[in-house]
Amino acid sequence: MKKLFALLVAAAGMFLLTGCSDSPKDVAGKWISAIVEGDAETANKYSTDNVKLINAILINTAKKNDKESQEIKDAQAKLKNAKEEINGDTAKVIIDDDKNNTITLKKVDGDWKVNVEK
Repeated sequence: MKKLFALLVAAAGMFLLTGCSDSPKDVAGKWISAIVEGDAETANKYSTDNVKLINAILINTAKKNDKESQEIKDAQAKLKNAKEEINGDTAKVIIDDDKNNTITLKKVDGDWKVNVEK
């Protein structure tokens, strides 16, 4: 019985560790969804501090400009086939073959966050 309990505890621990942090691609998807939905609070949750102002701008632009809104929705649709490149605490989600169409992420306190480098 002790072996079974220990095995269950170990399995639960592994599940918790793997479920704690989303992949960069998952975070990028949640961030874009929040932008599309106009949910700044959720977008900020998946962003570093230097992206939070950009979130507000993207949301306002998408609300006022149908073309910009459509471009964000197109990027959201392409995320399913996006490639993910992880290099230590930074990652890039490449939305299509054009390397200019990427979302950069940074690991902050163990979680991936959308980031913009200067």
